[in-house]
Amino acid sequence: MNLFLACQDAPCPADRLRAASPTSYVDAKDPPIFLMHGTDDQTVSVDQTTRFHAALQAAGVPTKMVVVPGVGHSWIGKTPESTRDTSKGALQQSIDFIEATIGDATTKR
Repeated sequence: MNLFLACQDAPCPADRLRAASPTSYVDAKDPPIFLMHGTDDQTVSVDQTTRFHAALQAAGVPTKMVVVPGVGHSWIGKTPESTRDTSKGALQQSIDFIEATIGDATTKR
């Protein structure tokens, strides 16, 4: 992260970390947001998603958070079957959220 934020020689200043965080930009005008995170994600901590979800809720943004046990980043599970099943479930939950939030476009013509 320090390399990405050009902080190679020292800890990044708080203002630079804040500027790089989506949580810093949350406001009540944001659209509904669906968040999913695997408990075994080694790339992004589930705590980041939890904090983002809390900020969205505090701003009154419609949001849903799903934490999927036993999978990592990109829905990678311990077996190919687990990865497949989680990926299919994530897709279905995403579609369900969109339909619940904005409806099925085919019925709105």
